[in-house]
Amino acid sequence: MSAPARVQARPDPAAWELDELMSLPEAAALFWPAGPLSTHSLRVAVRDGALPVTIVAGKILTTRRSVLSMSVCRPIPGRATSSDAPAAPTRPPGAFDALVAQVRSGGPRTTRPGRR
Repeated sequence: MSAPARVQARPDPAAWELDELMSLPEAAALFWPAGPLSTHSLRVAVRDGALPVTIVAGKILTTRRSVLSMSVCRPIPGRATSSDAPAAPTRPPGAFDALVAQVRSGGPRTTRPGRR
């Protein structure tokens, strides 16, 4: 499938004004001529609220500024990041050595839940 005529005339995204309106097929061809996003992908981004658009005369239009803002990587809401993960439990210094000494001496041992 060939690129829309306006994209063929100006294939460099920098040649488009930041707030110049373009159709979703034009945006897909301009920013991702060989993939990974397509017009369908952009429609899904619109549905999910990731790509700001305007609708004029029944046509869904976006801008270079909107596509660029959508293309910024952000953490996924509700997912823990490595900095949000709880710290591993800490034991007092020497606790491991004391546990090993108990096991070697046959002293008191605890079992894990569900084990005998």
